[in-house]
Amino acid sequence: MNGRLPSPEAFSLHVGSIFLLSLTEDSTLAALCLCEVEQWHRGEFLGCSLRFSGPDLGRPAHDTYQLEHAHLGVFSLFLGPVVDGTAKAGEVCYQAVITRLKPHRSNLPKEIEGHE
Repeated sequence: MNGRLPSPEAFSLHVGSIFLLSLTEDSTLAALCLCEVEQWHRGEFLGCSLRFSGPDLGRPAHDTYQLEHAHLGVFSLFLGPVVDGTAKAGEVCYQAVITRLKPHRSNLPKEIEGHE
């Protein structure tokens, strides 16, 4: 079962740790290492970029995968391979970009404000 996506801060605490990657609960494809978490704020949006390294999956890699981490649990994430000069021989760099709206009450339309 898939849980909530961890926050960028939670991911940042686990840089260097291993995430198990699968398409379904019964099919682990690879173990990926979280290499980098880059957070950003632009206007009304919050986001982060997650970079993982691991083996070539041997299949079209842009897909939604299930990731499992010992402390962050199980969740779904869309990953794709990216060109990265820091990847070791035989490894591929995978990236996920997560974007969210900032949770400001003032962003709600006036007719909705009182209906939270």
